[in-house]
Amino acid sequence: TTEIYTLSLHDVLPIYQLPIGKGKAFVNRGGIVDSVVGGWAISTLWQVHSGTPFTPGWGGGYNNYSLYTGAIRPDRNGKCGKGVSTNRSVTRWFDTSIYDPNTNPSGCWSSPAAGTFGSGGRDILDGPGYTNFNASGSKKWSLPNIPYVSESASLQFRVDADNVFNHVELQNPNATIASSGAGQITSAFAPRIFQAELVFKF
Repeated sequence: TTEIYTLSLHDVLPIYQLPIGKGKAFVNRGGIVDSVVGGWAISTLWQVHSGTPFTPGWGGGYNNYSLYTGAIRPDRNGKCGKGVSTNRSVTRWFDTSIYDPNTNPSGCWSSPAAGTFGSGGRDILDGPGYTNFNASGSKKWSLPNIPYVSESASLQFRVDADNVFNHVELQNPNATIASSGAGQITSAFAPRIFQAELVFKF
């Protein structure tokens, strides 16, 4: 697996022309009324993704191989399975318990032996899922011919709303087992954002 792998991914992108304005079911008028309320198109993007995988790290020091300078992974105690917490929360997304044969024999992780890379596999943990809803509305006006410039000039107004319901979308947790914040989620994706644009085409 890789960090961009997503077990379940569903994107729905409907586009709807509002039945309002001249020749439509509602407010069937021309002139200024149609210029304001007619011809609007609404598009939405609904995304439901499962969490992306990530790799646990031990943190601090290397594995005594002079040619290796990357971060080392912890050893994983087979008794703890994949290290997934049964009650996930932002303060403990996965099992961060440290193995000790005397005081905590059921602990999940331990420091790898010198000269080893650690048995905690790559991408064995997964982060929070992602549910998002974006929407946009746009309207286009055809403009009269502009001599020496264009015979098909138009003006388009568009407004976009990302994360319409302002749902908190959590990012992956701190994966460094030996750190004090191991398993904690302290960041999230952007909150609701609105933007508008006016485009003149010629």
